[in-house]
Amino acid sequence: MDKDGGSTSIQDHYLGKARKDRAWLTVILNSGKKIGGRIVSFDRYTVILEDRGSEQMVFKHAIATISAARSFTNTIDLNRAAAGTEGRGAAEPGSPAGKTAAGADGPPTGSTTSR
Repeated sequence: MDKDGGSTSIQDHYLGKARKDRAWLTVILNSGKKIGGRIVSFDRYTVILEDRGSEQMVFKHAIATISAARSFTNTIDLNRAAAGTEGRGAAEPGSPAGKTAAGADGPPTGSTTSR
């Protein structure tokens, strides 16, 4: 069972976007076989691909990789998704937790620099 609390997974978002954009995909199976087509539908266990009027159902456990022939607009906010899975939000840019060791946000206010 999924334990993500009902939120949309990155996989579901990617497959849904590919289906809506009717993007041409190449699916490489664990056996090494390549299948090309467009996603007609998918669920938790399967993906249905269509190519020239022919449909085939592929079980997700048999898929090694999926690649798009061209980039389609991907609206996944990975930073927000990562923060949501950790159960906490990202630190505010001005807070000490938002600072990096290299000082990417600039030197702290009131500090002196030596040359």
